[in-house]
This record gives sequence, C-alpha cells and structure tokens, in this order.
Amino acid sequence: MPLPFAGPLAALLLAPTCLNTSQLGQPGPSIVFHGVNPGFLDRRVSPTADFYRFSNGSWLDKARIPNDEANISATAQARQRNEEMIWKIVAPTVYDNSAVAGSPEQIVGEFIRTGLDQNLADRLRAEPIQPELRRIEAIQTRGDLVSELARLHRLSIGVGFCANVSFDFLNSSHKILSLSQAGLSLRRRSPYLDQDDKARSLRTRLSAIIEKSLLLVGDSPPSVSRSARRVLAIETRLAEASVPESETGSVEQNFHRLSLSQLQGLAPNIDWPRYLKELGTPDSIAVNVEQPIFLKAFSELVGHVPIRDWRIYLRWRLTSAASPFLSSQLAEQSFQLQSALMGQEFERSRSEVVLEEADACLGNELGQLLCRTGFGLHAKGKVVTMVQSIRAAIRDKIEHLDWMGPVTRRKALEKLDKMQVSVCYPERWRDSTELVINDRSFLENVFRAREFEFQRQLNKIGKPIDRSDWDVRSYAVDARYSPSLNAIILPAGILQPPYFDIEADDASNYGSFGTVIGHEIMHAFDGRGRKFDSEGNLKNWWSKLDGLQYDMRQRDFVAQYDGYHVRDNLHINGKLTLEENVADLGGVTAAFAAFRRSSNVANLPSSDGFTPDQRFFISFGQLFRNKIRPESERMTLESDPHAPPEFRVNGVLQNCPEFYKAFHVAPPKTQLRIW
Repeated sequence: MPLPFAGPLAALLLAPTCLNTSQLGQPGPSIVFHGVNPGFLDRRVSPTADFYRFSNGSWLDKARIPNDEANISATAQARQRNEEMIWKIVAPTVYDNSAVAGSPEQIVGEFIRTGLDQNLADRLRAEPIQPELRRIEAIQTRGDLVSELARLHRLSIGVGFCANVSFDFLNSSHKILSLSQAGLSLRRRSPYLDQDDKARSLRTRLSAIIEKSLLLVGDSPPSVSRSARRVLAIETRLAEASVPESETGSVEQNFHRLSLSQLQGLAPNIDWPRYLKELGTPDSIAVNVEQPIFLKAFSELVGHVPIRDWRIYLRWRLTSAASPFLSSQLAEQSFQLQSALMGQEFERSRSEVVLEEADACLGNELGQLLCRTGFGLHAKGKVVTMVQSIRAAIRDKIEHLDWMGPVTRRKALEKLDKMQVSVCYPERWRDSTELVINDRSFLENVFRAREFEFQRQLNKIGKPIDRSDWDVRSYAVDARYSPSLNAIILPAGILQPPYFDIEADDASNYGSFGTVIGHEIMHAFDGRGRKFDSEGNLKNWWSKLDGLQYDMRQRDFVAQYDGYHVRDNLHINGKLTLEENVADLGGVTAAFAAFRRSSNVANLPSSDGFTPDQRFFISFGQLFRNKIRPESERMTLESDPHAPPEFRVNGVLQNCPEFYKAFHVAPPKTQLRIW
C-alpha cells in the first residue's frame, strides 16, 4: 500500500522506522548479545545431523517475513540498521536550503525531497514520462530504433540488450564497453518457455500488468490487450535466444572482444556507428560482447519484427522502469510485477523506494555523508589484523597443497601477496559538481542521475584504471573481490553485527566476518578467479597437470550440490553455484585456521556450554539464518550463484574435518577439498 500520508515531511519523519527485533526473531532491546546468540539455537537437533537447524532452529520457528519483503535474514537485519542510519544522515539535507549546488548535501537533499513528495507525483501522474514516450512514438526506421535503444541504455533500462563499462579482461589497466543480454520483464528465461502452471500464471499476470500500465500512460483501452500480446511475443523470442543463467558465469564464454567491423558482421541489422555515437562513446573502440549468440539473434529480430511492435515493446519497458517513481497508480503496477516474481504481500513504502534509488544513483554522495560520521573507522584496525591473519592461513594452505606443482604454487603465492585490500572508505571521492538535481519531478532527477553516472563510466574507457574508484557502496552490507584488480573491498557498511562486532570474542568474529574475508580471498582461486594472474589479466598461469587436478576437484563439488533437494521439484544447480561453494569452504577453513593461530584458544572460556571452536562454527551458521518466500526461492535457484543458506552451511561443513573435531564426531570417510 502507498504511504497513508501526504507530503515529504511526513514521509521523512516516518521513514526511519525502528528495528522490530521481535519480527526478526531476536530478544527484545533490553537483551544485547555480542557474537553467538543462544536464543537462536535448537538444541534438540544434533549439530552433525543438521547444523543449520541446530544453529538457527528457534529463530526459524519465530521469525516472520515482513509483508513487503521477499525474505528475512541476518543480512536483512544489518541492511535495515544501515537504512535507518542513512535516513538520520539524510534528513538534515532535505531541509538545508543553504547547501552549495553540486555538494553531496544539495544533491542528496533535493533528490530525496522530490522523491518523497507523493502529492507531486500523483498530480503529475504520467506527465514526466511523456517526453520519452514521444521519442519512442516517433520511431519510423530501424535507425531510429537503434538511436532509442542507445537512449534507454544510457538511462540504465535494459531493452533488447544492455550496455555497461567493465574491465578489459586481457588488459586489466583499461576498461571496455560490454554488451550483454537483457530485456526480460520476468528477469529470467524459464517463465517464458516453461509450460507448467506457475510459468503460465506468471505470463498471465505480466499481461495484465502491461495492459493496466499502458492504460495509465495514455494508451487507448482497445489497444492495450493487443500491445500486451506483442510485448510477450518479443520477450519470449528474447528468452529463447538468451543463454541460460548457469552458462553465463564462465569467463571465456562472457568475453569476446570485437572490433566495430566484427560487431557489424555479428549483428548486421544494427547500425553500430549510430548506436555508439548516440550512446556517447567513440565508434573506434573495441567492444566486449558477452553473449554473441544472443546479440546475433537480437539483430535478426530487429530485421524481422515490425517497427510498430518495437515501439510497443520500448513503450512498455520504459513505463515499467519509470513506474516506481511516478504516481501511486503506476507504482502499484510496479509492485504487482515485483509481487508476482518475489511473493511480497504489500507494497514497499515510498521512502524505501526513494532510498533504494538514491543508493543506485548517488552512492558516492551518500558515502561521503556517512564517512563524515566516522562510521566503521573504529573497527578498521581489527579488521585489517584479521585480513592479515587469514591471508597468512591461506598462504600456509597453498604451501602445503599435495596436488599442486612448484611452478603453479609460486604463481599462486605471488597472486596472494599482490592482492590489495581496502577497508571502510575509498581514498578519495568522485567529483559530482556537474550533476544537476532540481525540484521539477523525481523521475527527471532519477534519469538525470543515471545518465550522469553512465557517462562517467563511459569516460573511463581507454584511460588508466583508478583503483580508488570503488564499484561498491561504502555503506553497503557487502564485500567484494575484483579479479581484474586482484583486490578486495570491505566497505564500512558491513563492519557491524551480525558480521563484525567489536564487543564480541574472536571465536564469533572469525566465525562470521572472518569467513567472509576468507571467502573473498578464495575468490581469487575459484573457478573464475584462478583464470586471472596476479596483475588481473585473463591468463592461464597453471601447469597443464595442475589445471586438470583442479577441474577434477571442481566436478566433485558440482556433483555434491547437484544432489541437494530443496523442496518440491527444486534442486540446487551445482554448476551455477560452483564458485561460491568453493569460496565458502575455503573461507571457512582459512578463517578457522587463522582463529586458532591468532587467539590463545586454550585460555578462552567456554560459553553457554560451547567451546571457542564450537562457537566459531555456530557463529558461521547463524550468519546465514534466512526465511524466504517460495516465489523468490524459485527465482534465486535459477539465477543466484549462491546456494540457499541451509546448504551454504551444511554443504560446507560436510567437507570440513575441523567442524567434526570441534563437536567430537568422526568425519565422513569422503570429504571434498580444493584449497
């Protein structure tokens, strides 16, 4: 439901709602736990029978998914806390009329103020989108279509395909324009192609949403049913051409550097010089085509689908992308689509939508405001120490591998030693003084901010890499490894419970945040990361025998996770989740080894009946507590490279002899291990 009040003041006052600890399955605010929470445990379950349930059973029984969310989890708890913190920082900027134009305070304040003004959005209705709709209606030729594709891509709207700037895998000191498959309202290919009841129901709901949305932007009632059919027909053909999600993770399969003439030969029905000019980049540059088979098929569609149908498709995709930022009626249609995909029962508040888009568009400015508060800096020293100890544990792992030869080992250690780690905030902030945010409409500000950021990314092409320019929000509950930079980023936003707690003991911190650090480092040596050398270039630095040994061990991991049954007819895709599963296991074992070496474990006390080693693993298990709606679970199983939380815990510990030793149980005879 929309916010039941009017005006930005009321919205801002109600936006930072207090964390509902009972809803999260936690004790009330009078009880504070640092580290392992014994209230989450289900002690009736044997730890070695189902450790996920043992660690989280009580929480799983009590937690309730909020009606406007697809899931509830430990990560959601941290993100909600961050959202409240950001609102407190943002609130003063909304009413600061003295802020200098182009300053973070002015940009954020004006953006949030127009976003929260529901009355303005409802008065304008679909007016802010009309100039873009008129551009689409004016399309008469394939050349016009190509120009409009570029225009919408600059606004970060995926139509047919999408464009972004990424690393040149063969030259990590530069960036390149990448083109990839996109344009599906249902986000993945299976709902268009499957013939079961769920897929047919999704397609029916999508048709109804298209019809209602197009009516709201001014289409005539007799035309919208026909328009919905044409949109669905185009998207079905795009789905047929799309590479399955499980096949899009391979580095080699997603990197095809083409010259302009090669690109024109691959997709001849697209005027690429015109597209690149309208996109805002020189037409002499090389381009990475991530899925050539898709782009070739899209070119064929451009040649065969009538222009009138393309106008309808683009009209819908633009309307769908803009709806969350327009009137209550259009925002309701956006929610209906989200509900069909993810299962939420109630629409998110306007304030949540606004803050989410501010995050997407203004991460640099929000990060500066957070940095001025000093958030996370108190934890930086401890985190750096943890990184050093975990890196040392991984070095020890590599040095003692029984399957790796000396040449490959030397290069692996070189890559580990050259890996850079950044914690809390970037060394410097980007200049956004030329970004103009005004009070005319929220949608205008969203599109202007998106286009500004897109052009900023385009300007990086062909220039030396700036390592201080993060791709991760400094306030994000996130951690990231970049194979092209051979670098890890641990932003300030994740330096809080349940990941890191300065008041918790080492067992808890290494079991939670230590495993995250280890996980990110291990990404340098997973099925994707291992293909990049110490400088971040795509290069095979493995001996032939060592590469074969690694591939053989990977196949065992794929088979293990392929065998996990989630529910009904749903299974984990072992190939899709391979890299994350390998990083999970390597991260846990490295963090445990670092914990044992960095702490005087023998002198650490037991707590709640658990030894320090046991608390390490319980902390790891509790980090992944999660409840999810069936609709969202189905979608994530098809597209998320992470296994479901239950199997990220139990699947990893099945291969961890240190876990069985901690709980005084003999391990299985067969356990998998790469690192």
